[in-house]
Amino acid sequence: MSIWTKQFWKATAERAIATAAQGALATLGTDLFGVLDVDAVSVLSIAGGAALVSVLKSIAVTAATGSPSAGGGEVLEPRTNTHRADN
Repeated sequence: MSIWTKQFWKATAERAIATAAQGALATLGTDLFGVLDVDAVSVLSIAGGAALVSVLKSIAVTAATGSPSAGGGEVLEPRTNTHRADN
């Protein structure tokens, strides 16, 4: 698996979006702040930071293991060309 494939970046984007959402929800869900008391910029900053860490982790793990998953739980298979003109 290479970081230069569309499949890698789709999987990485999915992870980053999920991580950003989790970071935002965690910020909103803390007892320290009420939902209406949290500054939107702070929530977006935490969510963006979490997404960035997720993307960097995906790149580092793929470079080290050749798989997008550190534990090998996910394997992205290369796509086979199914276009009729190519058969």
